[in-house]
Amino acid sequence: IQGPLDTKPRQGERIDALVGREMELRALRDAWSEAVLSHTQKSVLLLGDAGVGKSRLVDEFLLRHCGDARVLTAMAMPHRRETPNALILDLLRGCTGVSGTSSPRSRGRMLQKLETLIPASETHVLETFDSLLVPAPHPLGESEGERRREVIHALDWLLRGFGQERPLVVVLEDFHWSDASSLDAIVSLVERPPSDHGQALLLLMTARSEDEHGLEELLISSASHISLEELDEGDRQRLILECLGGDAPDDLLHEVERRAGGNPFYISELGQMARDLGAQALRDIPGSISGVVQSRIDRLPTQAKVVLQHAAVCGPTFREGILTQLLARNPARSLAELRNRGILVPGVNIAATVTAGVSEQFEREW
Repeated sequence: IQGPLDTKPRQGERIDALVGREMELRALRDAWSEAVLSHTQKSVLLLGDAGVGKSRLVDEFLLRHCGDARVLTAMAMPHRRETPNALILDLLRGCTGVSGTSSPRSRGRMLQKLETLIPASETHVLETFDSLLVPAPHPLGESEGERRREVIHALDWLLRGFGQERPLVVVLEDFHWSDASSLDAIVSLVERPPSDHGQALLLLMTARSEDEHGLEELLISSASHISLEELDEGDRQRLILECLGGDAPDDLLHEVERRAGGNPFYISELGQMARDLGAQALRDIPGSISGVVQSRIDRLPTQAKVVLQHAAVCGPTFREGILTQLLARNPARSLAELRNRGILVPGVNIAATVTAGVSEQFEREW
């Protein structure tokens, strides 16, 4: 036993300060306060370009204002955009702490966990979730509309069960990459009338403003919209000083501002690279954000770089055990190096079940 399963939504040690965004934080706080005080549901769509700080803002909001809430997170990914109900399955993993569903044993564990959240009278809800775990042709005579209503009904019961003891925040990251089935279900939840069970629930979705295609229904829904713009001149200069330190030369400060503009992610990456390069920073800083990231990777120790290359093959998230099998060695030291450099962070679900004979163990996700 390694310890209790941590259900906190994020576990990367962010060291960058949040600069600006007080107005947007107040808007999120007000929506959350209304949901809690009125025991109702509020929905917020947070829009902004890549790197403008949507996830960082969500992190700060959860840290400052949601200490007593249950927080459930899921992330849409481009390679799962054509997989039906992929985002909903991510919510199931978050609710149960069971990340693997490829084996009958892991699916059984997930359904057992779901049974504790769903009333015994709602057996059809568990049947719906079981059908999502093992997709099969619809039963004869069942229409797409009926199937859609079943999934929405099951998702409603899931959120009720997961948030029955405390107010609930559901964070859906990169919603512009959501699969169509999950998008349809979430929009239906946003538009549902107030329920009579009095649940305090905040649905918080983030999406790129340049990728709004496919989000038309959500954009015209009753969800509140918050748009994140680039940092203004004063805030970007404050962030640059936070990243580089007050003793950084003026020409380096001006160069970082010239290249990064008001994009917080680009400022942070340039700041990290400038700290690594020291006196060479002005001469060697690449001209694009992809170049900055690639340059940081190029400067990694050989073993850490090899581990990162294998991790990239696994996908945006990966289990440590799979990486160990690919490398045929323990990658713990290299993973620690990558974590310390801010290249990898522990994943949302820190434990995944691994079958080992008749026993089970837990492994870390990244």
